[in-house]
Amino acid sequence: MWTTVAATDRALAATRPAWGWAAELGLCWLGCHLVADRLDDALLGGLTQVGIAWPEPEWPLVVATWSAVCIELAVCALAAWVRLRGSPGPITPREWSRRLHPGAVADPVFVLATGLAGAWVLAMGTEDLLAPWWPAAALPAAWVAGLAVTLRMVVPATLRVVRATPVPGRRVDGFGRALILLPYAALAARHGWPVWGWLP
Repeated sequence: MWTTVAATDRALAATRPAWGWAAELGLCWLGCHLVADRLDDALLGGLTQVGIAWPEPEWPLVVATWSAVCIELAVCALAAWVRLRGSPGPITPREWSRRLHPGAVADPVFVLATGLAGAWVLAMGTEDLLAPWWPAAALPAAWVAGLAVTLRMVVPATLRVVRATPVPGRRVDGFGRALILLPYAALAARHGWPVWGWLP
């Protein structure tokens, strides 16, 4: 079994330059969608408590759902821009510190948080797929899949975003983007990382 896994890993690594960017974006978008699923419930709860006289009883649900969808689309567009923007080349840690600005922090934090949430979604999907016909292997396989995706996709994507940090025109560059991406990253970590049940 491990021979097959190793061979698959080598094949994926060899072909990753052709499709890796799409897979990394897909992971981030999975994480963003997971957050949106929780966000519409939170928005619905808030809308039903503000005391607005809605013309129809289903309007709060419609407004909450479409608001979450619009936020998700906007964040996914930002994620695509962050991942696909050009760069003059990799930079050293010292050079990154010279380029430090709000966007330089928010971009990799967002990619890491949503990528890990996306990896966890894939892990849960693996468990659900295997559970009906091989229950004993479902959970271990889910952890292997999640860890493999994290090491092969999430970590390289985060490092790539760090290395592609642009030279800021001003030290406040990316501040507006950070105001959007960091709260979303926090929600992805809160709802998409399988660690909170282990903490006191």
